[in-house]
Amino acid sequence: MKREFISVIVPVYNVEYYLKQCLDSIVNQTYRNLEIILVDDGSTDSSGDICDEYAQIDARIKVIHKENGGLSSARNAGLDVCTSGGELIAFVDSDDWLELDMFEVLYTNLKEKNVDIACVGYYQCYMNKIVKGNFCKGKLYSGENLISEICEDGYYNLAVWNKLFKRSIFDKIRFPDNRYEDAFIFFEILERVSKVYISQETKYFYRQRKDSIMNKVFDDNVLDNITYRELFLETAHKGLAAENARRHKRSY
Repeated sequence: MKREFISVIVPVYNVEYYLKQCLDSIVNQTYRNLEIILVDDGSTDSSGDICDEYAQIDARIKVIHKENGGLSSARNAGLDVCTSGGELIAFVDSDDWLELDMFEVLYTNLKEKNVDIACVGYYQCYMNKIVKGNFCKGKLYSGENLISEICEDGYYNLAVWNKLFKRSIFDKIRFPDNRYEDAFIFFEILERVSKVYISQETKYFYRQRKDSIMNKVFDDNVLDNITYRELFLETAHKGLAAENARRHKRSY
């Protein structure tokens, strides 16, 4: 049986020191049926040239060169290309890297658990150490309370980069410009799915850089993050209250 295409979207901007490690970890995946979309978002270093170099070596790679528009703009450019191709979608940040069986694990879990989104754990990678991020013993979320249960448990992190999505989820969803991108589509994505599985396996290496968006001292992204987390906590609280009410009703 033919395996489904996974369209892997990689936004690229001025990461010449990290990009080859990232791309090597993608092209050497044990899951081979990939469409790899590299979106060069107006890089001013050699990142764009590295993308073209890899495209010459691996026919699965497509390169888009565009004016700088930010992370959301780059991801959306990739979505605009891949939504007519692969049945499944994944995102990788270009300064991170993967275990070589990450997509194998994600695909297997998505199919065997019959879910819309499959997730794996991740490592946070600092200059002098690597530590495990969120940890889950393996959990399936489903049903009408999926969003509140995910918010309450806290295993499902905000990022899109450690997940495999059914393509149909993004038919009408795009990343908002100039916002804390992953967080602001979190609920919109979950409202379109019925099942999510989080694996106990850790497969993604998330590099922490001083000049990354998440490590800036203070800007609009920080305000977005605060706004999002307030919404996150509010949703979790409502879900917990509703569940307590149901349990109380059943006890009578």
